Amino acid sequence: MTKKKKIPSWKFDHNFYGLDPETFPVDAMDQKIIGILIENSRISCTEVAKTLGVNESTVRRRIGSMMKKGIIKGFTVCLSNPTVESGVRAYLYVKVGTPFLDEIVEHLCESEHSLSVYRIVGAYDIVSEVVFNQMNELHRFYDSLFKRNAVQDIMVHIVVNCYKELPLIVG
Repeated sequence: MTKKKKIPSWKFDHNFYGLDPETFPVDAMDQKIIGILIENSRISCTEVAKTLGVNESTVRRRIGSMMKKGIIKGFTVCLSNPTVESGVRAYLYVKVGTPFLDEIVEHLCESEHSLSVYRIVGAYDIVSEVVFNQMNELHRFYDSLFKRNAVQDIMVHIVVNCYKELPLIVG
């Protein structure tokens, strides 16, 4: 007996990075397609159609429509990055003089060490997730960032254990 493949459920198998399915501009079928593509972005439209019990043209049309609307931005490869697993991962919270915010954001975004850069509200203005091979590299990066006149304060949180993470997507 062939076991039927379970279709990923929006509410239980995926949180879709915090998106609320009630306000996300797709219907239940699109949600199922997105769930399958998150599990395996290389799956063919034919396989998705078989899993969902619909025509391949329906899947192809719906994916095309979601791409045109900007809901799906593209398909990618998730890497297992040895630097992230064996190196130093930290979160840098940066307080910046408002006129210099764009300059520091650009600097962090251009850094090969930054995995993510976010504008935040609170005591700090920016948070950046960074990775380094060794602690002394983090120290040098911290020092060079602090030497910029625009930077008023930096708080560093070093990750010591990971319980759940998003896959590393290079794009």
